[in-house]
Amino acid sequence: GAEKEGGESRFHNTTSETNTFNSILGRMKKWFGDIPPARYKRKALPMEPQQTEERRLVCEHNKVPADAIYKVYHMGDRRSDNFYTCDTISDILSNGQSSRLYINLIKNGKLFSEVDAYITGDMDPGLFIFSGKLSEGVAIEEAEAAIQNEIDRFIEDPISERELQKVINKTEARISYSEINYQGKSANLAFFDYLGDINLINSESIRYAEVSLDSIKQTARELFSTQNCSTLWYLKDK
Repeated sequence: GAEKEGGESRFHNTTSETNTFNSILGRMKKWFGDIPPARYKRKALPMEPQQTEERRLVCEHNKVPADAIYKVYHMGDRRSDNFYTCDTISDILSNGQSSRLYINLIKNGKLFSEVDAYITGDMDPGLFIFSGKLSEGVAIEEAEAAIQNEIDRFIEDPISERELQKVINKTEARISYSEINYQGKSANLAFFDYLGDINLINSESIRYAEVSLDSIKQTARELFSTQNCSTLWYLKDK
């Protein structure tokens, strides 16, 4: 076909693209077509009991380069709605130099040299993790209080629609870029097949876009409860 652009015709060589695709498909069938699909049996691992009280541990070691703190909360697995909301919360808190944790705890507060909020989880339930390396001379009690203050503010204070939309836009761009070449696309297909539903690849952006301000607030209140938290102080040996 042809399109008009600046008064000139621009032709798309669709025949060439089709031939390239057929050539790639033919080679795939030649080298991989007779390999039977693998059917892995998932091991029946026992589920971790629900955490019902706060856990704390202090670890001191002479090889620790800088004091650090970790606050960890239990969350859902990769297929749960909870996952998409938690992932969005982590991005609002720590994705980039305009994020809350960076501005308040590094740029302005100067309490941390590094601070992050991120999630884990695939087939099994995951974790929402706050991690931070303290600036020299900052007391660990002050650092933990600052993280807790950011958590409390996130739960209580309003989140703007613009703040949420900025994160969702970044996520949509990340998903699109991950499928810009055959290698990324095939890796994504393999991952969702591993999760048990290969069609999830088509709904990732939709599920992130469906995350609302209300669901963020409700999830944050449940997620960041004291009884759901385990805290580690990882300190230099004094």
